[in-house]
Amino acid sequence: MKLFKKSKNNNFELICEKMANELISLYNKNKGISFENISELERQILAVYFFGMSDGLRQDLATNSNVNEIANIIINIMIKDFKYSKEQAEQFFDEMIDNLQSKNPSNTHYAIIHNGLDGYFKWQKNNKNEVINDICKIIDILKK
Repeated sequence: MKLFKKSKNNNFELICEKMANELISLYNKNKGISFENISELERQILAVYFFGMSDGLRQDLATNSNVNEIANIIINIMIKDFKYSKEQAEQFFDEMIDNLQSKNPSNTHYAIIHNGLDGYFKWQKNNKNEVINDICKIIDILKK
């Protein structure tokens, strides 16, 4: 008999963490390099794309967590998995919220966040290579 039932918040946190780890791992495998050797541009694009994916997960789970709980989970993942400092991760989160609320399709971050949102649904259908290819295309475009 289970005494404690996992909350949707716990599910969000666990799935989000796993998704971030796998996203980074698959990208590194695709590029044939370790995370420590990717460029800052690549790390930022991965993080912004992941932010969009995490929003897709939040919507999919219909989590009832408050904004602060979601923010803390994403910020902690930015620190642990994307190797940002606490201050950088907090600033990153605030910037992504501002970019998302801008609803400006010519805003680069806004566009990447929405690609990440679409990427989440590809991820759920196990089309993970499509997600990695999408990220690689974005990086190639922005490197020019």
